[in-house]
Amino acid sequence: MLVYKFFKLNIMNKKVLFLIIPALLLILISCDETFLDEVPNVFLSAENTFTTQAGLEAGLVPVYRAAHEHIEGKVFVQTGTDIVKYTFNGQEGHRVFGSYSAELNGEFSAVKGWWNRTYESIARINTMLSYITDAEFDSESEKNQILGELYFFRGFWYLDALQTWGDVPLIIEPLKSPRTDFERDPKTKVLEQAILDLENSIPLLGQTPPAKGRISKGAAQHILTNAYLVAEDWEMAEQTATDLIFNSNRSLIKARYGVNKNNPGTPFTDMFIDGNVNIEDGNTEALWVFQYGVRETKDIVRTGTFKAGWWPVYEKFPGLKLSMDNYQRGKWRVCMSDFWLNLFEAGDDRNSDFAIKKTWYYNDSTFIKTMKEAGTPLIQWVNNIPLFVKYGDEIKLSKDDPLYAWIYPTPMKFIDIMGTDVTESSTDKEIIYLRLAETYLFLAEAQFKQNKFDDAAETINVLRRRVNASEISASDLTIDFILDERARELGQEENRWFTLVRTGKLLERVKANNDQAASNIQPYHVLMPIPQPEIDRNPDSKNFKQNDGYPSSAN
Repeated sequence: MLVYKFFKLNIMNKKVLFLIIPALLLILISCDETFLDEVPNVFLSAENTFTTQAGLEAGLVPVYRAAHEHIEGKVFVQTGTDIVKYTFNGQEGHRVFGSYSAELNGEFSAVKGWWNRTYESIARINTMLSYITDAEFDSESEKNQILGELYFFRGFWYLDALQTWGDVPLIIEPLKSPRTDFERDPKTKVLEQAILDLENSIPLLGQTPPAKGRISKGAAQHILTNAYLVAEDWEMAEQTATDLIFNSNRSLIKARYGVNKNNPGTPFTDMFIDGNVNIEDGNTEALWVFQYGVRETKDIVRTGTFKAGWWPVYEKFPGLKLSMDNYQRGKWRVCMSDFWLNLFEAGDDRNSDFAIKKTWYYNDSTFIKTMKEAGTPLIQWVNNIPLFVKYGDEIKLSKDDPLYAWIYPTPMKFIDIMGTDVTESSTDKEIIYLRLAETYLFLAEAQFKQNKFDDAAETINVLRRRVNASEISASDLTIDFILDERARELGQEENRWFTLVRTGKLLERVKANNDQAASNIQPYHVLMPIPQPEIDRNPDSKNFKQNDGYPSSAN
């Protein structure tokens, strides 16, 4: 909510609200001008917090948290693409985005939440930037790191916003009072600012993050490459990606490593295993890793939801029960599409049993015995022959069987193999958000757009060699092939909706490959609706109106 969110400049953390609100009320009702001039020291405010290194570091905590929550929430817009669908166990957001239903409008709660989080974050960052020049630091390098993170996150938020809504208000200074006349700045202008912020962050950040989960130079270069692709500046995208790939301390994982290296597996799947995810664990490919298992308050430990949303509720299948062999409990909100499952060739490590859970075994001996004693034994059909089910038998189903939905093939990138509570659906496993393989795919896209087809093919072949996929030639390259390769490499990881919009392929590929969304998706769905409350709160604006195609006010 632009009018109000920018006004809350001193709020760093929800817990601080209980201290700030009474003081603000005293200020508002007082007639003593000298009182109004006082700087409060009894609660956390910008004036007494963002003047020290410790205060600014504390201010970064909600900046990171907001980004994590935003990215987690945007799993919704992976549904409704060519490679992700919602399940019958999905929630409202999955269904609405996954089908482009009429409920996707300016009143939809998820869209309003994205907008609020975006501009709350930008407001906080602008405030911190206004204080950092005069703040006290232990060293110049410490100051540069925090300044670089702030520039990075402002560029990150504006890049996300312009891809989500197109033209959006561009605000880079703290606001002193409420307004009702915000205007939507042109997308090109917002993109220029995002690129400038990301460019400014790079020389300030180190090659290695100062702590787990913090931003380093590589993450900024990666997001900047993406921004250049959105700007269709192919040359700068190629240059930035090349610099990250060849002139940094990051490199692709091409050999077995880490906690599981002596067990069966592949280099590709090693990097997603507990204990191998962080840069500090030897993961040279990771650029930004989300941290979980972090205690935020006395009673709250931050846990991740990525696993639960993708993992099936397999215990609903007759003859299966919760078991650590099947990696705890899932909630089965979204799933990979049949189109995605059929993208791989034989031998591709990204399609191996170490990468995708495809095989399930009957493990509920009590249930099997009970059914048999009741005279209704479990039976499964194999090659048109009915067979009695025994404990330990592999489950054999065709995808046309209604029960198939409960044990649908699922990638294992987010699975917590070190969990011990079989009933737990959340996880404290760290999650890779950005990794160098996508930088290679950004590079290939930039090379392809400049007609450097041989170079683009070789860039993609670097990724395909490490997973034992066959090499391609320049004649194989199309933008659709690059999108297919992104799906094979980054399935579950990328914001697929952003990718399809950027490449101009959203409608075509959704209509061809997603029967849940094909009948409803329209050309205007390349942007999301502007939250209606924001339009209503800006009656004095010249251009604060709804995006084309969406109703100006939901009924």
